[in-house]
Amino acid sequence: MPQLKTKLKNARAASARKFKKILVTGGAGYVGTSLVPLLMKEGYDIRVFDALRYGVQPLFYFFGDEHFEFAKGDVRDEAQVKHA
Repeated sequence: MPQLKTKLKNARAASARKFKKILVTGGAGYVGTSLVPLLMKEGYDIRVFDALRYGVQPLFYFFGDEHFEFAKGDVRDEAQVKHA
């Protein structure tokens, strides 16, 4: 039975990855860097949108992952948000 649960969990994660993409604004900040790994673990494709006022170091780990994207910009700029 545990094998079935593992297979179902893996299938759900694969399915979620196919259809669910999330934009995380402020993804390099405290909340964003806590949220991004949780969402990725659940199988979501993540795009982080951040102005990088405090640096990019917390996100370095994710840059090699095919399910992670980064867009630099400021949420106060409507054109940048639309482009994100």
